[in-house]
Amino acid sequence: MMTHRTLRAAALSLIALLAQLASLDVGAADAEHHYKSPITLTPAPGVRVVMERRVDQWMIHYGDGKWQKLDDTLEEAEAGKAGIALTADFNYDGYLDVAVLAGSGYAGAMTTYALHLWSPSERKFKRFKPILGNPTLEPSRQAVISWERDGPAWTSTEYRVRNGVLSTAVVREQNALRWLNLPLDQLTIYPSDSGKVTDSRIIAGEAPSNVAPENLPSATAKISESKVWLHEQPMPSARTGMYLIKGDTVTLLDYRPSRDGDTTEYGWLFVRFEGKKKLEKWIPAGSVVN
Repeated sequence: MMTHRTLRAAALSLIALLAQLASLDVGAADAEHHYKSPITLTPAPGVRVVMERRVDQWMIHYGDGKWQKLDDTLEEAEAGKAGIALTADFNYDGYLDVAVLAGSGYAGAMTTYALHLWSPSERKFKRFKPILGNPTLEPSRQAVISWERDGPAWTSTEYRVRNGVLSTAVVREQNALRWLNLPLDQLTIYPSDSGKVTDSRIIAGEAPSNVAPENLPSATAKISESKVWLHEQPMPSARTGMYLIKGDTVTLLDYRPSRDGDTTEYGWLFVRFEGKKKLEKWIPAGSVVN
């Protein structure tokens, strides 16, 4: 049963998602949608192939008589009104790629696709491992943005071309503080070389998606309680002797949910406070307000 708090969180998440999707119109590009089989493709100059449904599988028929299996097909009832395939240069290498419908849910609001990238050296399509949800192209930074939904919250993953390969660049989790009902998103930023996380920050939920996420500033909030103790780690036992007071402004840097055994209701925020000296500590997330 959905409570008032759950409904409110879901509504905030949906509003933020719609605002972000609207912002994608500037500079973004859409793949071509296909609704009927067979589909004729020209992945490279002089290469003409046909994608068609054969029983319960999507197959690529090459002109020399060879066949390649792409993915299993969906029943028409499962596919709904979604495009059965998308075509575009998803990895910006000058060749046409194809994404095959993998699932459709939430009354058609969420469609997922299995991406197959054309390999010019092997002259065939090769599977891109992650499944893409509602994929959108962002040519300005050679990126593909994919969406996922987990209950009331949406998460977007931005893949960018690095050394000729699509790899994870930024993950943006909407309504990151969950039931606290503050329109705040969490960014996790990955470097261009090692794949390890280099930065995370909390940003305003209405911050646009057509701007490189790592260029968005951290959000700020005010302390809402008379006294909030600072912690060295996101746990009650790590409390220091320092505290903030109601009305103090903090910059939001990171968020962690409460771990097992921790009764802190909304989790923890890593914040920066700039008073007589700059402090970066953890506070209970429920002690701030926008």
